Amino acid sequence: MTSPSKARRDTHRGKALVSALSALVSTLPSEAERGQAMQAMNELIGFLESARRSLETLPTRDELGSLRESIETMNFLFERATNSPAISAALGLELPRSSRARTSSLPAQPPAVEELDQFKRMTIDQIRDVLNNDSQYTVSRLYQLARALGARVTSRSGREALANQILTKVTTMRGYQQLGATPEVSNPPSTD
Repeated sequence: MTSPSKARRDTHRGKALVSALSALVSTLPSEAERGQAMQAMNELIGFLESARRSLETLPTRDELGSLRESIETMNFLFERATNSPAISAALGLELPRSSRARTSSLPAQPPAVEELDQFKRMTIDQIRDVLNNDSQYTVSRLYQLARALGARVTSRSGREALANQILTKVTTMRGYQQLGATPEVSNPPSTD
């Protein structure tokens, strides 16, 4: 036989168990809550699987070694293409143009000292107006003056380009004279 105190304890334990089970049952989710939780979990799993697939397809530094070499080779070829028409054509680039300026076969005349003295007394705007005046200076005379002053000109240089180069040379000479150093008029290179 069981003692009355043991029976009370067993009854008390039974009631506690039933109370705990009742509390557990009341905290269980409803069908709708369970469906929402399952849907959220499936979306999370789908996202993580997608992230894993993306990570698996992401290249690593080790895998890109050959790509890095290809990039360096292309850079090298593009640098070489600036000096090589064959490489430029192979890459489908515009061929580099010759940097040599065509020079005229007209003989250079010595600088007209009177014209240079006249320019020294004029403002820059006055010099520009005189050089651009057709009746005072022909294009061939502008060419001769520019060559005499050491400007790099071609036989195709127009009036405006020649006038600008002469004006630049004259203003440069003025600047040197103001600094106390007189530049010599350079002899143009021969066109032989």
